[in-house]
Amino acid sequence: MSFVLVLVLSIPVISLQSGFAHSGTGDFFPSANPDQGPSEFGSPNKSFSGSSFLECTKEVDAHVKTLKSLVFLGRINPFWGGVAADNLARFMEGKGGVKYIDSEWLRSFDKVRAIENSLLKDIQSQIEQIAPTLADGESRTVRYSVSPQVIFNKAFYFTELYWASGTSTIKVSVTLDLSRDGDIVQAHADVFLDWRDRYDWDPFKSVVIPGYGRIYDRANEMLQFCKGAKPFSMASSWKLNFDTSVRIDAEVGRDRALLGESEQCKDIVVPEGYSCVEWLNR
Repeated sequence: MSFVLVLVLSIPVISLQSGFAHSGTGDFFPSANPDQGPSEFGSPNKSFSGSSFLECTKEVDAHVKTLKSLVFLGRINPFWGGVAADNLARFMEGKGGVKYIDSEWLRSFDKVRAIENSLLKDIQSQIEQIAPTLADGESRTVRYSVSPQVIFNKAFYFTELYWASGTSTIKVSVTLDLSRDGDIVQAHADVFLDWRDRYDWDPFKSVVIPGYGRIYDRANEMLQFCKGAKPFSMASSWKLNFDTSVRIDAEVGRDRALLGESEQCKDIVVPEGYSCVEWLNR
């Protein structure tokens, strides 16, 4: 993750970000004043030492009020689940630690579902390649892992996952069991998905929110020094099951088996009357 904010449109006032956890105060939803002009607080072009009284009071306090307003508006958004707003509030409150994210919420997004579909297609492809190399009666287990990313590479998205997390990684472990009986190969895959992300900030990025102007990630970083805000980790895990069967064409299976075992045959003396595959599977 690089940057995360609650997105709010000004007319009408609709939060495009999800809600956040409550801040514990009753007056945390002041609206932005467009007459004040854009704020440069947190701009990479502006120096910040962390030692100035004004830097850690007036400007920071104003920024906190803006974020609390976004939290409030994010929480009342009827179209989103409240995760992005909860995340920003957790950061501001300095809870740190690990926040566990509902896997069903993650899986509701197109980008995550696309990764799942891609994984299942890859498993099907693995099965189709391995199945013909199995001898009749043989069973085989294949294990492998991949780490696809949920990528947001544009400057702006309307989806809540973008604002709650941004780019993230899913570590995937696959255990694939295959067994052949005659010309049928049964296959079962257990797919374990472990999603992880860090809720922190990129000091060189910013976002423009209508009604609020440009908000710099660096301004949120400054809250860590001045207000005790703290980044935190996010985690979620879930499991997919995949079952299928493949019918093997005898000639294709024999040819693929010969190719699949060719490396093992290099250093083996095969008795007359046997093929390499027959000798290995005798």
